[in-house]
Amino acid sequence: MATLEQAHSSFLPLLAMENLRLEQGGVVVFDDLSFKTSGQRLLVLGATEHLFGLITGKLNPTTGRLKLMGQSPRAAIASRQAAAVSFDSAFPPSWTPQKYAYWSGRLSGLSRKQAKNVAKQALHETGLQEQTKPLSHLDSFSRYLTQVAAVLATEAPVLLLKEPLANLPYPMAEEFELHLIQYLNAKNWIFFVEHTPLTSRLMQEADEVVFLISSHQVVQGPPSILASIQRSFFVILHGDRNKFRDQAIAAGASVECSSMHLILSLGPQASTRDIFQWAANTSTTVLSLYPTIIFP
Repeated sequence: MATLEQAHSSFLPLLAMENLRLEQGGVVVFDDLSFKTSGQRLLVLGATEHLFGLITGKLNPTTGRLKLMGQSPRAAIASRQAAAVSFDSAFPPSWTPQKYAYWSGRLSGLSRKQAKNVAKQALHETGLQEQTKPLSHLDSFSRYLTQVAAVLATEAPVLLLKEPLANLPYPMAEEFELHLIQYLNAKNWIFFVEHTPLTSRLMQEADEVVFLISSHQVVQGPPSILASIQRSFFVILHGDRNKFRDQAIAAGASVECSSMHLILSLGPQASTRDIFQWAANTSTTVLSLYPTIIFP
């Protein structure tokens, strides 16, 4: 049963910033940054390192206010309302998944017995219950699953996850993404990523996107907003790119080709729906679709 504190927090914005300014080494990173979210599953794009540092309490804003479920980030994490994991950080190589998940629970404030039971459940959920090798002997996929188990072992209702697909090759990243969404099904979450395609599961499962265009400008709304504000896209295809290109040009789009992708600028009457229709018409598959705005 939810506590009174949890019930109250469910009515608060998951994330809110007001006139926030951050300076690092004399450089202004954010200036007068203000927004308030309404979703419970957020995808935060851009300036990942600094935003994650602020929202996990590792960085302090120079001026302004930042609230995580109505609390300071440190208070939210200390009260076990939120837990964080950075998938691009180092891990203790000699630890096993069992030890990693157990100590994650202990550090979040659970008793030894609670931490042991919760870690066991988290490892079972992620399929690691039989894995006894040290993390240094595991493949990247299993190490990433261990980090998922560790954050689940905190029992926090809101999870903050940075770069969950970092350094994973395709198609391993795609497979891990599917597992990740499944494991976090009962949680609210905030993913912090520099960029991800409109076709990704993270984008599809998010109910709100917050994208930092500059130090003070934010695009905010449902994932489809990234498509609506941009007319130019990076497209990665499987199949005959020349046929797709010809179809797009015939429909009024302009296309630039590189060895890895197409840069597609839509005509005034076209939308992202047309991109997938052109692919269907030419028996090609859109593997990834990125608005060019999300790349600096």
